[in-house]
Amino acid sequence: MNDQKSDDEKLKAFIDKLKTITSKQFIEFLDERNVNTICVMCGEDGKQVIDETDHSTMHDIMNNNPPNTFVTFFHHQAATPGDSDINYYYKLTCSHCGFITTHSVRNVLEWLESRLKEENQ
Repeated sequence: MNDQKSDDEKLKAFIDKLKTITSKQFIEFLDERNVNTICVMCGEDGKQVIDETDHSTMHDIMNNNPPNTFVTFFHHQAATPGDSDINYYYKLTCSHCGFITTHSVRNVLEWLESRLKEENQ
């Protein structure tokens, strides 16, 4: 049972970390990885939409605090039991044709961790 609690705590910490990734950081990640803004299906340029989640408390709203917004993450439910960070992803949607591309959260988190280490040195 302790193992389950530990797994639950690890998952909560992981989800909390995902809730800190801003669209600005995600765009910087995509830029550094030279991700193309041209849709591979329809050829439209610059029409990629990033899904964002606004997580504000009633206290924030009542005090006119800006929303706490992060890049929406999605979870693929694997056919086999268990969970992994590889099952979580971000997506970009072409606003012209609707084609969706996905990006592993693992890569974004590793990039961010590496970047933070560089800044602290």
